[in-house]
Amino acid sequence: MKNKIIASVIAVAFAVSMVGSAGADTIADLQVQITALLAQITSLQAQISGQTTTTTGLCLTGDLSSGMTSAEVKILQQGLNQDSATQVAISGAGASGYETSYFGALTKAAVIKFQEKYASEVLASWGFTKGTGYAGSTTRAKFNALYCTPVVPTTTTTVAPVDTTTTTTVAALTGGAGSVVAYELSSGLSNEEVGEAENDVVVAGLEIEADEGSDLRITAIQLTFAQGTATAGREFDKFADEVSVWLGSNEVARVDADTFDDDNTWIRTVTLSGNNIILAEATGILYVKISGINNLDSADAGDTWTVDYSSIRYLDAQGATISEDPGVGATTFSFDTYATSANIELKIALDDESINEAHVIDVHATDDTDNVSILSFTMEVEGSSDITIDDIPVNVVSVESTGNGPDDLVSALYLYVDGEKVGSENTTVGVTSSTETVIFDNLDLVLEAGETYTCLVKADFNSIADVLDAGDTFLAQISSTERAAIDAEDETGEDLGTGDMSGTAVGEAHVVYDDGISVSLVSVERIKSFSADAASENDQGTYTIVFNVLAFGDDMYIEDTTEDDNGSDAAGQGVVFDITSSAGTSTVASQLLESSSSDSDDSSGVVFQVEENDTRQFTLQVVLTASTTGSHYVALESINWGTISTGTNTNFYTFDLGDFKTSSLLLNAM
Repeated sequence: MKNKIIASVIAVAFAVSMVGSAGADTIADLQVQITALLAQITSLQAQISGQTTTTTGLCLTGDLSSGMTSAEVKILQQGLNQDSATQVAISGAGASGYETSYFGALTKAAVIKFQEKYASEVLASWGFTKGTGYAGSTTRAKFNALYCTPVVPTTTTTVAPVDTTTTTTVAALTGGAGSVVAYELSSGLSNEEVGEAENDVVVAGLEIEADEGSDLRITAIQLTFAQGTATAGREFDKFADEVSVWLGSNEVARVDADTFDDDNTWIRTVTLSGNNIILAEATGILYVKISGINNLDSADAGDTWTVDYSSIRYLDAQGATISEDPGVGATTFSFDTYATSANIELKIALDDESINEAHVIDVHATDDTDNVSILSFTMEVEGSSDITIDDIPVNVVSVESTGNGPDDLVSALYLYVDGEKVGSENTTVGVTSSTETVIFDNLDLVLEAGETYTCLVKADFNSIADVLDAGDTFLAQISSTERAAIDAEDETGEDLGTGDMSGTAVGEAHVVYDDGISVSLVSVERIKSFSADAASENDQGTYTIVFNVLAFGDDMYIEDTTEDDNGSDAAGQGVVFDITSSAGTSTVASQLLESSSSDSDDSSGVVFQVEENDTRQFTLQVVLTASTTGSHYVALESINWGTISTGTNTNFYTFDLGDFKTSSLLLNAM
C-alpha cells in the first residue's frame, strides 16, 4: 500500500512538472492547476504518515461572470464573505449564511473589491487598474490561494480515560506568533428585528483582522445580553429560542437561549468549534444570530435588548492563548411579531377604470344578465411572508326608483383572483336597506409574498321583468370598513391586524337599462383661432370634443341642439357642455353638433338617430371669444337621449364623462 501511495506522489509530482504543456493559456491558469495538484500531493504524503488532510472547500475551477447561476457562484460568495472588505452583503440574500448561486450586481461589486484589494496579483498582469467584476483566471488563482489552499496535516491527540480511547482531530495553524490587529462592529447591523418564529436572524457582527504572523483559531466568545426596553427581570428565553455564532458562513456554536438568564445576568462564554480559523492577514466576521420563539407575548412585542462581545479567546500557531475584550460596545436589536418583522402589508387598490368608473350596464327585459364585471381591484402582498385569506367582505349599494335592497338588482356575486373564480355568494332576499355587505368566506386563498393579484367582482343582474327598474344604480366597494374585516393571517398563523392592511377599492355607481346608449371618447382638441392684431381684436379659441354613441335595445335619438349650462351642471336638451375659466371671462361665439353620418340628422330635422346595436360618431365644436384675458376649457356635461324621435326625451347620460374635456387655452382680450 505504501509503495502505491509513493507511486501516486511521483505521478502527481510529474503532472505538476508537465502541467505547462497541458494547454493552460496563462500563468494564472497554471497556478490554479498547480494549487490543486499540490493539494493532492499533500493529501498523499499525509496518507504515508498516517495523517489526514483537508482543504477549506472553497475552490473555484471555472470563470464566473454576471448573470450566471452555478454552485461555484455560491462558493465565490462564501469566500468573499470571509473578509469584511469584500463581503457581498451585510444582510439578506448574499450575506454570510445566506449565499446564493446567482451572480448578480452585489456579487460583481464584491468581486471588484476583491480584485482591487489584490490588484498587484490579480489586475497587474492584465494591465488593469480597476476591477472588472469578472472572475477570470487570475482572480480565481488568488481566490484559491486564499481559500482553497491545503491545510497542514492535522495533529491527532489520543486521550484514554479508563478503557475508552477518544480521538480529536484539530486542523493545525500556520505561522508563528499572532494577534488581532483590530476589532470593529460591522456597519449596517443595528436595530435588527427578530421576528416571532424566525430562525437565525443576524443581530450583530464583529470584524476580526488577523496580523501577518499567524492564522488564528477563535476558541471562545463571551456574550453579554442586556435588557433595553424589555421589562426588568424578564427572562431572555421569553423572547429568544436559540443563540448561534457564525464565523463568516460557517456555524461555529449554537446554544439554547435559556442558558442566558438572570442568574448569570445574561452573560455566558460560548465555546466555538468547526471551521473557526481566520487566516493570517485576513479579516473574519463573527456573527451573532438569534432565533425567535414561536409565541411572543404581545406585551413583549417591540422590546429591545443589546448584545456585547465582552471577551474573545483565540489561539495562534505557537499555541499561545490570548483572551481580550474587543472593546467595541453593544449592539441593539429588538423582538417583534412575525408580521411586523417581516414588514407584512396587504395593499388594496382600484384597478381597471373601464370597470370601476360609472357606466351603463345593458340588462335584458325578460332574462337575467350574468357575470357582469362591477368592481376591479388589486391585492398586493408586501414583505417576506405569504398571506392566507379566508374572508373578503364586499359592500353593495343600490339606488332604486321602486323596491328595497340590492337583491332587487342583483341575485349573486362572484369573486375572481387572477382569472380564477374563488368565491360566490347570493344577495340576501328581502333586505329593506339599500346596502348590504356580502362576505366571500372559506376562501383559503394563499397570496405569495411580493406578488400582486388582479381581482374582479362580477354580478348576476335581474331582468326588467323582475323588481329591477331601468335607471336604477348599483355600486360595489371595499371601503376601509370592509378592509378591516378581511380575515387574513401570515405564515405563522397570526392574524393580520388593521395596521397590516391598507388601501381601498371604492368604485362608482353603475346605471342599468334594458335599452339606452353608451358613450366613449374619441378625441379632444383646442386651437387658438387668431391672436390680437392691429385692429385690437380679442382672441378666439376653438374647442372640439369627438365622441361615439352606441345604441342598445332599440333605436335611439339625440336632439340636434347644444346648450351651455353656465356652470350649473344642469341637464338640458340635446348635448350640454360647460365652460370653465381659471381667470377671465369669455363669450360663446358659436356652438355646433355634427355627426359622421352622411345626413346631419333625421328627416325630422330635429334629432340624430342611432340605430340599435350601431355606433355613431359626433363632434361638438364650441368657439369662445375672450371678454377678459384668461384661460378656458370646455367639458361635455350630459347627452339627452331616448326612443322618441320628436326631441322630447327625458333621459340624460351623465356617466363616465370625466375625461370628456379639452385642456385650457389662454385667450387675450384687447
